[in-house]
Amino acid sequence: MDAIEQEQKKPNRLMTFAPPTPSRIQFHILTPVNRWLFLGGIPLLRSIPVIGNVPGIRGMANIPKIIFPKADKERLGRAVSVKNACFMVPNHPEFFTDWMLDKEIMSRLAPTTASWATHDIVNGMGNGAQKFWLKNNLIAQIPGAGGAAGKAYSVDWALAGKNVLLHPEGAVGWHGDLIGHIYPGAIDMAIKAAHRAENGRQVLVAPIIWKLKYNRDVSRALHKEMDYVEKSLELPHTSHEGDIAKRLYDTCCSILAKSEADYGVKSKDVHFFARQDNLIAEILPILNKELDRLGAEPESSTVTADLIRRGERWLRTVDRKSKDAKTIAALTKDLRQLLRFLPSFYTGKHITQEHVGECIKRIRHDYCKGTLRDTLNSFIPQPAGSRTAYIRTPEPILISPDTQVEDVPMLLEELRLRMQTTLDEINADLDTTGDTITYPNVFMQ
Repeated sequence: MDAIEQEQKKPNRLMTFAPPTPSRIQFHILTPVNRWLFLGGIPLLRSIPVIGNVPGIRGMANIPKIIFPKADKERLGRAVSVKNACFMVPNHPEFFTDWMLDKEIMSRLAPTTASWATHDIVNGMGNGAQKFWLKNNLIAQIPGAGGAAGKAYSVDWALAGKNVLLHPEGAVGWHGDLIGHIYPGAIDMAIKAAHRAENGRQVLVAPIIWKLKYNRDVSRALHKEMDYVEKSLELPHTSHEGDIAKRLYDTCCSILAKSEADYGVKSKDVHFFARQDNLIAEILPILNKELDRLGAEPESSTVTADLIRRGERWLRTVDRKSKDAKTIAALTKDLRQLLRFLPSFYTGKHITQEHVGECIKRIRHDYCKGTLRDTLNSFIPQPAGSRTAYIRTPEPILISPDTQVEDVPMLLEELRLRMQTTLDEINADLDTTGDTITYPNVFMQ
């Protein structure tokens, strides 16, 4: 057997499931690190001028205050009891902060919880990092059929009364006030667990909702971040004199114009989302035609999401360095990026400074590439100011032993409804305080 054949037979670590090796010692050590270094900052030091602005001292996520009402904490505490098999499902509006807040919640109520994370994180950062993540009880989400082992581990772990956490929205959406599309993973695993549960063990899917709010006016910091975006992407410089929401809209239009130019699409004098829809309509037939030419399975689809997934599935079967693969990868990536900002995100007459902040972070993550600063921002995005996290927990969904696969769509909608209702309730409570900073919604057509 020659060297090439041997190399081909080596298991691909990135795509191979390795069972976690949870370490209680590591959990214990990392809890204060997460609480002080990553979330709230170092007590006393964070209040010192200048020094307190250093990310590691003020907390990387800059969340000095967490409001977790007693009733909600007790409700989740009952769900994660060792007597149950519980799948916790938090919302997923922001990268990095999600994991830090999840860990804080788990450290208070269920420290041995197994958590799902992308295989790029668990398996793709080297052998040493993989061992660290596995000791932290992370389950690598392997795409496609490779994910079966992770699901089996999750069901076993939950049935042992030790809990599993995963984000039902999948990838970060950067839309803090809207629960996005819910994927069936948690429900599917809960049904499998319910079919195996013994001795009266209840199987639950427990939603967790957290909402972040700035503690002061951060418009100056948001303008500064917009300066960086414009310079990085070589966009026309917009003024600080208008409100930050209008400036964000102009920048979004400039980014869209660059994409239109890449595809030879003439910009129309219409609203942003109409232009975006027009560009998507131009790209879709190009992708469909290329996939048909390459004989990709399944057959062509007129549903945008199905077509994108068709391209992504085909990419997993071929050499990503080939010319055709690069073409398909570029088309699917462009469509994914365009669909990451939709009219449904902000439908009210006003948008908040939190909305503006998350939009800027999404732009930086998707479009600002190539420098160390951009890489660090992708992994640990820095907020424009200190924030408070509001945590609520709706009633868990009980999965009965007679639940079948046919019940999944109904359960998914019920899960999404409970999460969105709770998020709306948090926002309604915050609105009553009257200190939310808002701007006219320039994105509403």
